Amino acid sequence: MNQSEWVAELSKLDGDAQIKEVYARFGVAIYFAQVLEHGIVNALTVFEFIPRASDFSSEEEWTLEYDNFVEGEFQNTLGKLVRKMNEHSIMDEQLRDKFSQAVQRRNALAHRFFGDSAEDFLSTAGRAKMIVHCEECREHFSNTDHLLEQKLAPIRSKYGIDEKKVEEVMSRMFEEAIAESE
Repeated sequence: MNQSEWVAELSKLDGDAQIKEVYARFGVAIYFAQVLEHGIVNALTVFEFIPRASDFSSEEEWTLEYDNFVEGEFQNTLGKLVRKMNEHSIMDEQLRDKFSQAVQRRNALAHRFFGDSAEDFLSTAGRAKMIVHCEECREHFSNTDHLLEQKLAPIRSKYGIDEKKVEEVMSRMFEEAIAESE
């Protein structure tokens, strides 16, 4: 929706509900920034960890080193993850531009969004503007992650990690998460 459509939609809500909608859209945008971060860590795993699989003498050693690798990468900022990705073959101009914009958008959301939007937060039209901005960021993060996945798929497949394998692992992880929560 564009800003005028959001104004019309928000006008149906009271001020508190409008504010909740802004917070919700902000949360979704930041969530998608984190999805992109996870996608980059997955890509770095394919480039930097999986090629070393034969270095490990047991599955336990591999699992421990994998966990350490991933945990270490998640300690990095999005900017640092992007700089690390720049060293790898899939980084063409399109992906570099998308990543650069993603870092700028993510940092602006995380560090300045509400401060920069303080006046906008006071009106329905301003809240609509904030929501449109969050939705544009969400879309950018999502599109960038999809582009990364498209470019990474042929490289993953060299290691026997095709889409079916990814779906199997995701399904198993989902089932384990549900079992642990019960």
